[in-house]
Amino acid sequence: MEPSMGVELTRGLTGELNLANKGKDQSIQYSVGNIIMDGDTTTISHIHQNVNDQISVWSDIGHAKKALHGHLLRISSSHKALSKTVIEYLVKCFGYVLTQNKGNPEGIRKGCKVIPNHAFGDHSSCGSWCQHKTNAESYRHQSLPHGKDLEGEDLKADLLQVHV
Repeated sequence: MEPSMGVELTRGLTGELNLANKGKDQSIQYSVGNIIMDGDTTTISHIHQNVNDQISVWSDIGHAKKALHGHLLRISSSHKALSKTVIEYLVKCFGYVLTQNKGNPEGIRKGCKVIPNHAFGDHSSCGSWCQHKTNAESYRHQSLPHGKDLEGEDLKADLLQVHV
């Protein structure tokens, strides 16, 4: 989105609505508190400078997953284990966390920390969705290469530090 268009659209969603209610005139002030967009920092900056710096920006699930995918691609150059299959698996797990914790930022935060731990074989924080809980002896990851846990402390540390 062009920054100037974002400013104009946001300004257009702020104003006053005049109502006639049972013979009494009444006006309601309304404004934008949150916008959902793709994370274009230039547009966000212009909205904060020209409309209201209190407007918070949310990312939709699609853009959040795309941002994570891009980040994982960037760090894959320094982590051989971060193959296309592994990236797709991590992004899929992230999508599940977002969908299952809609409206629950703390649940999303916790879920994002569980994903790397689960992928590296630490199932202590997993929920009932984790098949390791029901059959630990024969558990194999369905979507990771050869069904094995990921390995590498550097990779795990980098995945635990991901901010999308």
